[in-house]
Amino acid sequence: MCSPSCSRAQRLASRARCRVFSHLWSIAVEEQFYLFWPLLLALVARGPNAGRNVAVVAATGALVSPALMIDLTDPIDTTRVYEGTDTRAFSLLLGALTATAPAARAVARLGEHLAGWISVALVCGIGAYWALADGEDSPSLFQGACSSTRRPPPSSSAASPGPRAAPSAVFSAALRCAGPV
Repeated sequence: MCSPSCSRAQRLASRARCRVFSHLWSIAVEEQFYLFWPLLLALVARGPNAGRNVAVVAATGALVSPALMIDLTDPIDTTRVYEGTDTRAFSLLLGALTATAPAARAVARLGEHLAGWISVALVCGIGAYWALADGEDSPSLFQGACSSTRRPPPSSSAASPGPRAAPSAVFSAALRCAGPV
């Protein structure tokens, strides 16, 4: 069992014991993308502006995806935004965007020298974020999901009997582990 104050190692150990297939979430996101992206391409990659249409759809999706991630963030359980296809598609969509002719032309217009400096600035930004993040407790980092394995707090309401009135089988380790799988 894991409480909100448990360490990162405890959270990861708790998840590893219970979620047998949890390591496959990223493959599932990719597979869903590879199933739906070609269908979407078949719809938008038509006519003389096919490359521009694909670039617009990829760029729009790459902007909407992190916006959804921000909007759907739950500070107690970040699993939904961390493992959701709609919230993680931005990286795949950015890759799709860079494969379009309009993106290639835009980079070519920048020139190799300027593109190199932009890459250095991006790497420095990632390095600065890494250096300034408040360790593993930074709210911008994935915190793991303990809520599915934690008992609800005792209720102070007389109308609600609270979790203590529930049979202990409801909170058994087997059911807690079967739920997230």
